[in-house]
Amino acid sequence: MSSEKQLSSLLAQLTDVLRSAPASAATRMFLIKLMQLDLGAIAHTLYHKKKWQWQKILQAIVKYLAFLLLIYLYPDQKLVPCEEIDAVWHCHILDTLKYTEDCQNLFGYYVHHFPYLGERGEEDEHDLQRSFAETERLFSQALTMMKDTTQQAQADQSCPPKASGCCLRQSNMKLVRPGTALTLEMLKDDSVG
Repeated sequence: MSSEKQLSSLLAQLTDVLRSAPASAATRMFLIKLMQLDLGAIAHTLYHKKKWQWQKILQAIVKYLAFLLLIYLYPDQKLVPCEEIDAVWHCHILDTLKYTEDCQNLFGYYVHHFPYLGERGEEDEHDLQRSFAETERLFSQALTMMKDTTQQAQADQSCPPKASGCCLRQSNMKLVRPGTALTLEMLKDDSVG
């Protein structure tokens, strides 16, 4: 079976499992929208640019779908994906128009990505680890719901134990980026002097 057919088959099986799971009408509608996402460009990027094997790509995409489900189910939770999910998220975000459209379709708003969690001191690092542990717990529950979907999901039901350092941006979260301010205007002034 070709890689594209494997991905299509995997997503179809996942759709069947999620549609049969007990959920509210709104959650069922979200799951239908989630399963309609065209993730072919992401798979292409992971294969051709990241040099991932198709098996890893399929697993990562299923995990990313589960992560999007968590974002929907826990909109006020500080969710921190593992590095594998974060790599898929980055590929999605880099197609800015599609990502914006997908977020609007799924959530009704743009889902921001904050890549500096854990880099702003010791307490921030502890916050990263706490948030990652809670995300892993919620993620494990989501994968348990989907575990019969494929042998791949059964073989690997949790993220690797390393947080990505990125998180879902909450509206009340202060965005303090590491480093020093650097603008084009500042560079222009330095080169003149």
